[in-house]
Amino acid sequence: MTGPVTADGRVRARAGLAAQDRDYSMDEAHTRQGLAYGSLEFDLTANTLLTLSAAYQKTRMAPFDYGLSTYSNGKFVDGPRSGFYGVDWARGDTDLSEVYAELSHRFANGWTGQVSMNYRATDLDSKYGYVDGPVDPATDQAAYWLQFQKDRIRWMGLDTHASGPFTLFGRTHTAMVGANYAERRQDSRSSGAGIDSIDIHHIDVPEMDIPFTSGNNTKSSQMGVYGQLSFNVADPLTLIAGGRQSWYRNATQPVLPVAGDTRRDPEVRKFVPYFGAVAQLNSWLSAYASYSDVFAFSEAWQMTADGKPLAPRTGKQYELGLKGQFLDGAANASLALFRIRDKNRAVPDDANPGRYVAQGEAQSQGVEAEVSGRLLPNWDVYAGYTYLQTRYLSDPCLLYT
Repeated sequence: MTGPVTADGRVRARAGLAAQDRDYSMDEAHTRQGLAYGSLEFDLTANTLLTLSAAYQKTRMAPFDYGLSTYSNGKFVDGPRSGFYGVDWARGDTDLSEVYAELSHRFANGWTGQVSMNYRATDLDSKYGYVDGPVDPATDQAAYWLQFQKDRIRWMGLDTHASGPFTLFGRTHTAMVGANYAERRQDSRSSGAGIDSIDIHHIDVPEMDIPFTSGNNTKSSQMGVYGQLSFNVADPLTLIAGGRQSWYRNATQPVLPVAGDTRRDPEVRKFVPYFGAVAQLNSWLSAYASYSDVFAFSEAWQMTADGKPLAPRTGKQYELGLKGQFLDGAANASLALFRIRDKNRAVPDDANPGRYVAQGEAQSQGVEAEVSGRLLPNWDVYAGYTYLQTRYLSDPCLLYT
């Protein structure tokens, strides 16, 4: 639901609900999740807008299964596709709350400024059991690993930036400059225990409480300044240059099995540049090329087996493409070639379900095409196609040793 709150329309509101109830091909596996959100917009003046919003999301996976191992002789276990090989009391609960505020202003000289704040609270609570190692082909029995995890994550981000036109050498160009800061605090607890000789076709593992045996408190922060210049060097050609200087700090304090000294990782300093060019080939078609470094921190919920953040993802990205407008601007189309070469991608840790590892170097490349627009009154169309080829340039399995 969305619409004005006041008669003059200067205050507007939006509220929404979403829910999903999902089964899987595996017997018993099930996920339920719900989302509620709302926002308010205030026209403080004709050129100043204040936006406030909040959201709450809850997800439960119960039970769930991490799959089946092979027999000790290397053969695959003969079982139905719908087979469920986890414990029936397995569950994973995620609660996420978020609030957001933004203040933006349009200045008389064509510039705009914006300040925003985002706060997110995430609570993860899971307990599960899964096949741990090969299955005995004579008895269809295997060892099971039971694991309990609890994480409390609090994240806050601030950003401010301004953008607008300026004149140089008789031409109008655009510039953007900004700064941001983000901080994450995380409390992680985990425990595990092994059980031998469980029949994988008749799993009878009682639910039990295992005291947490390991835990860490982690605080990480990052700040940066960034900017972009877009130069209109000639009527058909625009050159773009920009970048971000980042600083990243991380400190971890063990709290289980006993409290320990805080370990402070070396500060990471990184400048991430990007460059681009756009050529207007005619009134309806333009060509572009871009290059940028890749430097990104992992998501708050992507942690290593010992509850620590992953190493930042780094790499390089290249792209070439065409963009056009058709049917007097009613339709848009694009075609792009791209290549990304990076390392430290976050992927699931097979040895520790629910946790992640930073993989080896990988390369992704492909082509992407898209068309969208209004072909007839009241009829909009969207179609897209992507071909993606990904391969590892270094063996990711080496990171498990």
